[in-house]
Amino acid sequence: GYGAYASPIVVDGRVYLHLIYPDREKLLADEAAQNDILVRRGADIELVASGHDARRYAVFCFDARTGRTLWRWFDEATFGHSSSGKSGKGLTACHFQGRIYVRGRGITCLDASTGKMHWQKSGRDKKDRAYSTGGGWSRDESPVIIGGVLVLGAYPGTTLIGLDPLSGDELWRHERVTGYNSVPTKVVLGSREYVISASGVQIGEDDIGSGNRMVLIEPRSGKILWESNLTGKNTVALAVDGSRVCGNGYRSNTKAKDSEIDKTMRAACFEVSTGGAKRLWLNDEVAYPPHRATPVAHRNHFYIDARETGFICVDARTGK
Repeated sequence: GYGAYASPIVVDGRVYLHLIYPDREKLLADEAAQNDILVRRGADIELVASGHDARRYAVFCFDARTGRTLWRWFDEATFGHSSSGKSGKGLTACHFQGRIYVRGRGITCLDASTGKMHWQKSGRDKKDRAYSTGGGWSRDESPVIIGGVLVLGAYPGTTLIGLDPLSGDELWRHERVTGYNSVPTKVVLGSREYVISASGVQIGEDDIGSGNRMVLIEPRSGKILWESNLTGKNTVALAVDGSRVCGNGYRSNTKAKDSEIDKTMRAACFEVSTGGAKRLWLNDEVAYPPHRATPVAHRNHFYIDARETGFICVDARTGK
């Protein structure tokens, strides 16, 4: 199937993989699909699923040792071509307390042992922000669990939503707090998990500077504990090493095009607490990526891959 650009996750000896998968039964019952020129020339009928509205979001569960399929789940709705842009959408599943959460037509909660669906939340709100995936560009739209809350970015825009993982009920939402190509990030402060996020710039927005801020959110209540104006434009996830947070620290106050601002983004590190943030360093020689290449934090180092300056390892403590 089409991989949905999802990484497999491994939990308790099981592998879970979220896919966009051909509906073979629908294709075999569709005369038009059987008469498709590719099928008539010998191609497997599953290869024409996109053109005949015969694909579904699906989750496969495998035994991690043997590869044996333990269960499969298919969404009810089928669809055809989906605009995946340059490199598709990141739709990796996540696990919490015996349940698997995936994002496709909406947010779906499955039993990790059986694949039975507990709930599904879809649709759009009054501002047309969706629980489902959206947009035609390369995007990361994977849900994550932070502080016992299911957190995801809503499309379009820079909105974060917190859902109760057991019921699917919406607990909170905040606009203009996240990048439009960003998976929510957690930071652990005093043994408690918080959502740390920085916003990007709305495309076409007149006041470029107003879209830039970093926030710390208490995940259960959704309360914004503080916001900082120390960051510049951020569209991918922040990298977190303990209480040190790396993102773009260069602020552009011009009304330049997004593509011009992207070239000015530079890596900076901030020390964060529940009371606020302070900047530790900014490295003019290390760009912070604006598109999908999320930096990695590991043992006092940040690994950053950006078009402007290449692949660089930075000391998280000094910026060297």
